[in-house]
Amino acid sequence: MSSESSEKSKLEQCFESGAEAFGLALAELTGQEYLHFLITLGDTEATKTVYH
Repeated sequence: MSSESSEKSKLEQCFESGAEAFGLALAELTGQEYLHFLITLGDTEATKTVYH
């Protein structure tokens, strides 16, 4: 079970570093670039098909 817990912490560390890099990239966007990002994200979410 200790291997699972160390694996989980590795996954958490990867996620945290990825989230931090994503946040830094967002912070560097201009207003126009950020608006384009939000519109693109909204279009992507709106066109997803949900399977039940």
